Amino acid sequence: MHKCFASLLRVRSALEDFPYSYRSDTEFPDKLRVLGKQPFWSGLEAAQKVIRPLCIASYHLQRDENTLADALRSFGDIYTGFASRDRADTLVMCDEER
Repeated sequence: MHKCFASLLRVRSALEDFPYSYRSDTEFPDKLRVLGKQPFWSGLEAAQKVIRPLCIASYHLQRDENTLADALRSFGDIYTGFASRDRADTLVMCDEER
């Protein structure tokens, strides 16, 4: 998911121009018009930042030689990453339930 968000953000300028180029086309899907709106891109950036700690932990824990200390450090990194975000209480609560 993180790579998907990152891919969209890399080609952001082209995707922002896409709805503008087809603004007079009546068959252009309304759902794609969101690509030209700032709230979509702000939300995508925020979502990428929220899931980043999970992706990093997943990457680190795929090694064969991980120890319990590595796993605990990853959970600590997830907690720290979630605690610094908007709606931190909800994210931390979800993390603690796991």
